[in-house]
Amino acid sequence: MKLFKFCCAVAGLFVSLTYAWADSVNPQTLRIEDAFVVFYQGETPGAGYMIIRQMTNEDDQLLSVRLADQQNSCVRIELHDHVSEKIDGHDVKKMVALAAVTVPAASGNGPGLVAFAPGGKHLMLYDFPKSLKESKKITLILTFKKAGEMAVDFEIRTPSTLAAKNDNKNNCGCCHHKD
Repeated sequence: MKLFKFCCAVAGLFVSLTYAWADSVNPQTLRIEDAFVVFYQGETPGAGYMIIRQMTNEDDQLLSVRLADQQNSCVRIELHDHVSEKIDGHDVKKMVALAAVTVPAASGNGPGLVAFAPGGKHLMLYDFPKSLKESKKITLILTFKKAGEMAVDFEIRTPSTLAAKNDNKNNCGCCHHKD
């Protein structure tokens, strides 16, 4: 009986190690690049940006984003986009909340791509405590429909750094925020 239990334990360990090894050698389905956030003065929400590359031949969806540190339960993160709308004959950009963001499948031209960038899709970061705003990075958990959860470190940049990158000294380019 002891020999049987020992053999079962060894077999279980072998199966576990085989699955762990298989997971580690599978190509990553999604890549997150240039992930950063910008916090503004006062109570104004921050904004998050990144590039998501889909490496597989299937679409996926970014469903939600949350702070990895569960101690800050008051923090809220929303997916947003800017859309153009005609108002009195003028094109006006406005921000809208999104339920999800589709990440297109890779094609013969390379990986599928979604850019979260000033003036377009972005994360809105609400109610972040000052201690997080003053750190060098924050870890966010991105939840995808197919790929599951992915922890991503977002660099914290200043509004002036973002403005310089956009060659615009007074506005981040994403909406109403000022330095």
